[in-house]
Amino acid sequence: MAVAILSQSQINKHRPPEYALRTTLLTLLEMAKRYQVEASLNVVFSDGHRLIASRFATTSPPPSLDWIRDDPTFPQSVIIASEPLFIANWIACPENSIISVGADCEIQIEQI
Repeated sequence: MAVAILSQSQINKHRPPEYALRTTLLTLLEMAKRYQVEASLNVVFSDGHRLIASRFATTSPPPSLDWIRDDPTFPQSVIIASEPLFIANWIACPENSIISVGADCEIQIEQI
């Protein structure tokens, strides 16, 4: 998976890394349909400026992926985890989505 994302990043240097992840996941979806298999995964990586993650599956439900921002224990931060790590107001990422977190803790979520 990492090789596919890196390959897409190299091919599309002028586009954000979220584009490479989206393209890779859509290719995976196409291949899963063609070969009649299921795929279920979370991907988390950084380009050095943003943290980018996805919650994805070719069938429902995808694996869980939750996030929290500015928790009193971790102020001015965003945590993304496959399961809530402690009791707090965690928010579930939408199914088949990409979440991107900037250095300013700004969160963007887009459907795949």
